[in-house]
Amino acid sequence: MITNETISLAIWALATGLSYVVLMALMISVILPASKPNPIAEEYFELIAASRKPWLYRLTIVIDMLTWVALYGFLIKFGILIKNQQVIFLTIGLVIGFFGAALRLSATPAIAEDYRTAKDQETKTSIIHCGVKCVAGFSVIKYICFQQTGQYIANSCH
Repeated sequence: MITNETISLAIWALATGLSYVVLMALMISVILPASKPNPIAEEYFELIAASRKPWLYRLTIVIDMLTWVALYGFLIKFGILIKNQQVIFLTIGLVIGFFGAALRLSATPAIAEDYRTAKDQETKTSIIHCGVKCVAGFSVIKYICFQQTGQYIANSCH
């Protein structure tokens, strides 16, 4: 039977799916080309893209933040539908994901600007290492929380 809850869940699922498609399209069509040619290592492609096309980079990260909100809404609705409070409480990982995207929105363009205006190679290297360690540390926390959320969802469906 179709209820308001299932319709709401379907809308959240659609919003999540569409936001991921838009995010991937922007990453592939905007961010990756903006990072070529890359004068530094490939893992720093976001830094290069943020320095060359800052407003497009920021738009992409705003879409990333909206994707986290859509995924959060979907999982909250899913938890309510299956009446599992663990799913609802574990979505804190998604809140961390949202703040991770917010960190990327503010930090990466600032780091890119510092890198672009640095005068010597030693300063550029230290800027890159500092920025990458900051974002990487937050990504590890986000991944662990997200993995735990997915594990509880899988367990609750059995």
